[in-house]
Amino acid sequence: MKTILAVLMIFASFGASAQIYKCNVDGKTVFSDTECKGGGGAMSLKIAPSQMPKASSPDMATTRLESDIRIKKKLINDDIYRSELEIRGLNTQRESILSGLREKLRTGNDSIRGALNRDATASEMVAVNSDFDNKVKAVQSDIDKLKSDRDALK
Repeated sequence: MKTILAVLMIFASFGASAQIYKCNVDGKTVFSDTECKGGGGAMSLKIAPSQMPKASSPDMATTRLESDIRIKKKLINDDIYRSELEIRGLNTQRESILSGLREKLRTGNDSIRGALNRDATASEMVAVNSDFDNKVKAVQSDIDKLKSDRDALK
């Protein structure tokens, strides 16, 4: 698209003109950039420079910049959304593991072995919470950075 616009701009600056041929093929009128086989009328097409948009137009540059910023913000918002989903998934996974460990605590018996199992299970619960807290904090840090990047776009 940029290439086409650049070529059009170059031609526009010279007051571009082109030769177009009006041909009759099988009883139908056809326009072509090459001469007709059976002869045909040539028409001249001239494009006035004032009809062509200027490449350095401030409005075009502003519109392009605004469009780029909107696209970048959309991409960042998509990344933020995916990261928030990742946090929800981590919290769901944590709760599932902790639920199993709580069940293990409830089914422990009152013997010495049960007491040791309860202590080990409680320690495991603390470790699981700590591990998932670290994972959630890392993703939240990424979200905060993305939000900062998004807000920096004007």
